[in-house]
Parts: sequence; C-alpha cells; structure tokens
Amino acid sequence: MNIEGVLTIRRLAVGVPVVIVLITAIAVSLFVHFYQTVVNEAFLERSAAYVAAFANTTDAWLEEGAEEMVKTAARFLLVGSALYVQVVSGDAVLVDERIGAADSLHLIAPSVPVISRTVERCRLDHGPNYLDVIVPTEPLIAQDGSLEGGYVRIGLDATANDVRIRSMMLIASGIGLAFDLLVIGLFLWVLRRVWSPETIAKSNNRGEHGELAESVIIQLGALRIDQINKEVTLDGKYVSLTPKQYMLLHLLASDAKRVFSDKEILKAVWPDSSYADSKDVKQQVYLLRRRLEKVHPDATKIIVNVPGFGYKLVPPIVDDDLTEC
Repeated sequence: MNIEGVLTIRRLAVGVPVVIVLITAIAVSLFVHFYQTVVNEAFLERSAAYVAAFANTTDAWLEEGAEEMVKTAARFLLVGSALYVQVVSGDAVLVDERIGAADSLHLIAPSVPVISRTVERCRLDHGPNYLDVIVPTEPLIAQDGSLEGGYVRIGLDATANDVRIRSMMLIASGIGLAFDLLVIGLFLWVLRRVWSPETIAKSNNRGEHGELAESVIIQLGALRIDQINKEVTLDGKYVSLTPKQYMLLHLLASDAKRVFSDKEILKAVWPDSSYADSKDVKQQVYLLRRRLEKVHPDATKIIVNVPGFGYKLVPPIVDDDLTEC
C-alpha cells in the first residue's frame, strides 16, 4: 500500500470516531434539553395547580373568618415541599409561615395588584432551587365597603425535579457512551478486516476482472509459486515445503538466475537468528532439493550451486507431455 493509502486509513480511523462522538453528543444534548423542558413545564403546571387549590380553600376559610385554619393548613404545607406560605389581603399579611432555610428571604410584595398567577424560578442562598408561585384570591369586602384584593404566595422546593433531570442526563450520557463504544468498536473491526494486510495484498494485485495479477503468482517455467496461499507446484504437482524451505525457494525465485550468497540467504531465511551459518544454508538447500525431487527427476538442475559464490534458481523447462490435451 502506498503512503496515501496509509494516510487515508489513519484519517478514517480518527475522523469517523470523532464524527460519531460529536453526533452522539449533539443527540444526547437535544434529548436532555427536550426532556428538561417537558419536566419543568409539567412541574410548573403541577405547582401552579397546587397553589391555586390552596388559594381556593383559603378564600372559603377567610370568608368564614377562620384565619387559624389557614395558618394551620400553611404549617402542614411546610411539612411537604413548601419553603414558605404567605396569605395577603389588601395591605395585611394574614399568614407568613416559613421553614428555617427561608427565614432570611425578603419577599417583596408585588408592585401592582395581583390579577393573574405568576411563577418565577428562584434559588435560596446556598440552598435549593424553588418556584415562587403567586395566585390571586377572591377580593374581600373591607369595613368601609371597598374591595380588598389579595394573593397566596408559596415557594415550592424544586430539588426533586432537578434530581430527576440530572438522573436522566446521566442515563442519557451513559447510553450515548455505550452506543459510541459499540459503533466505534464495530467500525474499527470492519476497517481492520477490510484493510488487513492480506486483503490489501489481494486487492492491490487483482486485475480488472477480479483475477489475481501476475505479481502474486511467480511462474518460472514449470515452477509456480502462489505468494498469497504460500503454495508451490512443479510440473503441475503440489510440493509440500516447510516455512524456511518456502522462504529459501521464494528468495531464489524472486530474481531467477541471480546468484545469492550465503549471507543474503541467511538474512532472508533466518532474519532473527544470530547462530545460523553457512552449514544451515547448505542443509536447507539439501532439504529443499529433496522435496522438489519428489515431483522432478533432478532438483540439482533447479537449485544450482555456484562454487564460491552461492546458489541460484534455474527455471525448470515445462514438460510438453503434461501440457498436451
């Protein structure tokens, strides 16, 4: 494979995983944002309905003059998720019950009469987020006969709602991470299979019609060496060779009729051995000839010794009798 091909593989191995991670991150962010919006809106609606129900009950009790009932109910609300409860009629604060964390809050009265509900998201100092919900109450008739407006104001702890959102963020992030690992792992596995050395060698050596090119098959007369499958045939007959015998034959066949010295053969056949010497070369040549002689009458005419220089391969002549139909 050329350098450009190697660079292409490296770009794919880095670029595709990065793109997958980015797409997953965007998808997770969009999902979390959508989930957060839906959950917050649902929490707001529930909170507003909760305060409106208390305001309706408060109206009935105030008409009956049962302010103590209102205060008692307000204290019960503090046992739940309420941080504070205010009931205001005109300029008078009838009820102002709070838990300890909300004692320092300065609840500023609305600057205009409350005619519709308002909801504002706030946060206690060093404390949780909460919703400040204000719902108007039915006007009361004052002693002078005028109508006095009022409102119910409750702060509702949003901790449980926030925990729910954070939990979903963690779950979505975990699923996204698992998805990334699975897809990237599968992609790298496919890339490794597609661009494996064997596949590259085959693809680089295939002709226009999908047949192996001549560079994969070394054909020297009656000797045929399949470099992909590591198979050798002589006179059309399969020759069984050990790895070293194949390496020796392949070296000699790579440049037929050229004389290879013992040093060159040692470097090619025993690349990692510092103990092999000319005796090993001679022994391996002898064994290779013995294997070739099983299918050829005289292997010494194929693997030729050039005294003082080394060995060379002389392509065997094709037996015409084997090619006749």
